[in-house]
Amino acid sequence: MAAQQTETRLVSWRVQRFREALDRPLAIVAAGGTETAGALWARLHERAGQPAWVIHPQDFISRPIPAGSAALILSTSGRHHDLLGAARHALNNGAPTHVVVTAERSPLVALVRDAGAENASFSLPSLGPEASRYDLHCTLPMSLLAAHLYEGGGPWAASFEGASLPLPDGLPTDVVTLGVGLARPVALDFAQKCRESGLAPAHTTELRQFAHGGVMAVRPGATWLVSCAMVDEMPYVDRYLAQIPDDVTVLRLESSGRDVRSALNLLARSMMTFGALADRAGQHPDRSRFPRWASQLRLLPLDD
Repeated sequence: MAAQQTETRLVSWRVQRFREALDRPLAIVAAGGTETAGALWARLHERAGQPAWVIHPQDFISRPIPAGSAALILSTSGRHHDLLGAARHALNNGAPTHVVVTAERSPLVALVRDAGAENASFSLPSLGPEASRYDLHCTLPMSLLAAHLYEGGGPWAASFEGASLPLPDGLPTDVVTLGVGLARPVALDFAQKCRESGLAPAHTTELRQFAHGGVMAVRPGATWLVSCAMVDEMPYVDRYLAQIPDDVTVLRLESSGRDVRSALNLLARSMMTFGALADRAGQHPDRSRFPRWASQLRLLPLDD
């Protein structure tokens, strides 16, 4: 339902105009939940023939912007001061600045529109209460928009469906998610949900990097390794995971395809799988449960 709600709002001429505005090297500014969509976006932008990289707002503001590149800023509300600061940094340095928000009205959209016609914006629909349970509010609509931009008109909503995978027994005390390519957004999203729900500390890496010392932090019976992979990576993943001892818990999120539809379906199945895990633990992503000091950290501006 949420995917269909988003797709009905993606008018073809608006999507095409936005795609044309992005046709250059692209710095994708994202944080928190939008980082998942940013990782998918960057991969698709590269497949379309232009460089792209995902960067957090603070790092973006502290660095020069390569000549000839544009900024794409992904935001849920379009109100957070870090993302407004990133937009001002890009505009002040003469870079075309484009934004995607999941809000009808936002200061971020107004900022880039007022700065000039070369800056494009796209406002996606806010999703209903059903989206909050799996923390879909930004990942789903932004990922669907990226698919429409780079892979054609769809329909894509049916790709964003899936069922939960069987879960290992128990609950993790910490999680490592592994993934590259089109599976990396899946790995990022699963880890982000673990952190935002308070279910377990989690970080994301890839198989080779994990082999360089990451194994030293694994605790048998407590650490879960969540392997996310598309079909092209499967031969290596199979050989790699065969070396993992039986007392280390491994959850495999895999796709038999290599295209964007398969990637969206894998992301959906990962979300449903996390939802089943969160049900078991009784902990879903819910920022209202953040401690007061954590909320204050999120509101702390980068400068005085």
